[in-house]
Amino acid sequence: MKKMAKYMVILLGTLLLTFNLTACGKSIAEDLQNKSWSFTDTTGDGMTVQFNKHQAQFGNLGSEGYELNSSETVITFKDHNKFSTNPIKKFSIDQKENEYTLTPLNKDAKEWGIITLVPKK
Repeated sequence: MKKMAKYMVILLGTLLLTFNLTACGKSIAEDLQNKSWSFTDTTGDGMTVQFNKHQAQFGNLGSEGYELNSSETVITFKDHNKFSTNPIKKFSIDQKENEYTLTPLNKDAKEWGIITLVPKK
């Protein structure tokens, strides 16, 4: 019986440790939503961007919907303005330390070029 209790304690400890380690790692979506970002394109134009669950607010310019694919390797911005000529911009998203680089994947995204997101201080 003591042996079984010992194994149960070890199993419970392992499960708790696994849960804590998993919970500590933030997803890209959580990271984007928890900070304000300096958004800079390849031409050097920049602004502050703030993400919430489904929208990205681009300074005073307005907002666009966005979503990350399930593996968080592609971010897609969707302009819901019915007059928009470039409604969908798709980028690969790569993290390097605390910054993100967005590389265009479609024609509409190439208009923005490569984007760098750096957390605002």
